[in-house]
Amino acid sequence: MTGLTVWRVEDHEGTGECQQCGKTGLRWVTYLSDGSRVGGECAKRLLGWAPTRKGFSWVTGLSVVAEGAMSPTQWVTLWSDANGVKGVVAVNGNAYFVGPFAAAERQFARYAA
Repeated sequence: MTGLTVWRVEDHEGTGECQQCGKTGLRWVTYLSDGSRVGGECAKRLLGWAPTRKGFSWVTGLSVVAEGAMSPTQWVTLWSDANGVKGVVAVNGNAYFVGPFAAAERQFARYAA
C-alpha cells in the first residue's frame, strides 16, 4: 500500500486487535489514514517503519476529544487528560503541541478542516 500515514497510536492496555492479521491482546494499536487499525508488526510492513512505544508514550492517560483533516494526507487529533487540564494536538500521530487544554483546543481549530 502506498500513501498511508499514521493517524494516531493508542494505548489499548492489552485489549487491542490488529485488523490486518487478527492478532489480539495488543497494547499499542496504530490507526492509519485509510481507517485501518494495526499492530506494530503490520504497521512496519505497511509503512516501512514501525511507530514505537517511546515515540507515542505521550498518549498514555489521554483520550481523543476531536479529529479532523488538514488535507487528504494530514490528520489532526485533539487529546485531553481525564481532568481536561492537559491538551495535546497531534498531526499524523505525532505530538505537535502540548500544553493547557484551552490552548490546545485553539491550535486544533487552526488546523482541523
